[in-house]
Amino acid sequence: MSGVAVTEIDWKPPGPGLWELDRSHMVGGTTPIMQSVQCRALPSGMRRVFRELGTPADTLDVGFVNGFMYTRLRPLIRPDRPAASLPPLPLLKLVSRVHPEMRRREKTAARTLRGRPWRQVVAEWEMIGRSSVEQANLALQDVDVHALDVEALAPTVALWSSTASRCGSCISGCTGTTSVRSGCC
Repeated sequence: MSGVAVTEIDWKPPGPGLWELDRSHMVGGTTPIMQSVQCRALPSGMRRVFRELGTPADTLDVGFVNGFMYTRLRPLIRPDRPAASLPPLPLLKLVSRVHPEMRRREKTAARTLRGRPWRQVVAEWEMIGRSSVEQANLALQDVDVHALDVEALAPTVALWSSTASRCGSCISGCTGTTSVRSGCC
């Protein structure tokens, strides 16, 4: 077609490491505000869950390329240096025995499988977590944005963003913990 401009779209990975398109959390393109919330909330919640459960990884990183969500499992060791291949099994076993954080995670994982903490997480979510998120969201809905001037709108948007990140981190943490029980993670 003549007269139609074709624009090259750049699909570079969001950072080092192996990134995968994640359509389980965000099906299609995502708004910049939601991208910001996801980039703060999901890694924060998953980092906490991984540490509490003994997962031998740092977190689940989130990045966006042209509005689409990509995730990567961020390793504990050399997280920002992409590996060309997996380390040999004997080396991996050695590292898991001598690396202090890997040793802590292995002990924590054994306790996790014995203690079944997801039951407590679900109970806390039912008693406290859900109502806390609901109350925060209802308070935000009470703000009449049409009555705000430009100067009052900026802090309100910042409050919405921080609340969404905090609630998203809480939900990611709960989801991550209960996913262990179901075998999802």
